Amino acid sequence: MTVSTELLPRRIRVGVRSDSMHAPTFDDWLFGRYERYEKRPSSIMGAGLGLAIARVIVELHDGRVSIERFADDSAELNFFIPVTPAMSGEVAKASPVA
Repeated sequence: MTVSTELLPRRIRVGVRSDSMHAPTFDDWLFGRYERYEKRPSSIMGAGLGLAIARVIVELHDGRVSIERFADDSAELNFFIPVTPAMSGEVAKASPVA
């Protein structure tokens, strides 16, 4: 799993890329409440709320969430959050998270 950030004009992008995500192509379903991609019983615990909650939080900040799929069957979840010009300078000065 790889986490990346990018300062874009008027917004910041936070990406989470995984070689094992194998995101389905039906994004509306993927971000639904109580939905899990893996339907068979497994050792993965959870109610299927994580992406639904993340999407609501991002959209409450006038941002958006998207999934990008790659030819190698990996996928990246991207969050885009708006920033003001004053915030852009502060974000650029911030040290990266280790």
